[in-house]
Amino acid sequence: ISALMFTRDQQAISRLSALLNFGISIPRDLSVISFDNYYDPASLPVTTIDNGADNCGYRAFHAILHDIPVLDPSSMPKITAIPQIDRRGSVNFPSTDI
Repeated sequence: ISALMFTRDQQAISRLSALLNFGISIPRDLSVISFDNYYDPASLPVTTIDNGADNCGYRAFHAILHDIPVLDPSSMPKITAIPQIDRRGSVNFPSTDI
């Protein structure tokens, strides 16, 4: 096993703490990543995938309020989430240098 992925940052933070207590070096021995971008500055740094839901919700809210001009209601713009990786040091990413 080279990596563990968790669906919630809270789970990853808890497991990361346990792994460190067992003497496992993160990310040298094992990478840890999660998928919700919960951030608590007091917690251990866990690399996370931000699913873009906050931005998607913001844009949808403003589209509904008509802050975003829509000429024809049937042509409401598509609102999509764009995931991004927030690197916080718990993943050993491969080098992109070739």
